[in-house]
Amino acid sequence: MTNHTAGSNNNSSSSYLSIKGKGQKLQPFELVQMYRNRAGLTQLQFANLAGLNSKRMVQYWETGSSLPKPETLKKLVEGLLEKRILVSGQERDEVVQFWGAVKSAFDTRLENLNPYPVLDERWLYELITRKHNHKLEPASLENFRLKINPSYLPLLREAGEQLV
Repeated sequence: MTNHTAGSNNNSSSSYLSIKGKGQKLQPFELVQMYRNRAGLTQLQFANLAGLNSKRMVQYWETGSSLPKPETLKKLVEGLLEKRILVSGQERDEVVQFWGAVKSAFDTRLENLNPYPVLDERWLYELITRKHNHKLEPASLENFRLKINPSYLPLLREAGEQLV
């Protein structure tokens, strides 16, 4: 069983869960539950963040019997950012963790013939800066660059120059 400890979200007084112990990773169903509980949303409200009209898929995600499709996960990430459910200043890390957990779980299922797509870091960068409607400071841009695929650096440099 995974050990969790409660902490406080910088965005509000609601609590969030963090993992104890190095090397332990949260499973997708744990992350879905964590984000939904952090936001204080019903399964239907959480489904709406992902562009779904029914709570059924969220129920499947929370039991681990199903995983979000890539396009659904993208919409969910957009909703999490728009509603500021992710911890302020840690949005990128939380999305990377969430996407990575889903990808890992999907890729280990034998019935899946094609791998889950990797996270599009450029999309995430643009989404975070656009959704927060702010310009990144040069240090923030550099910090973001250090965590991404080096092949994106020229594109990010160009985007950063347009932002500042």
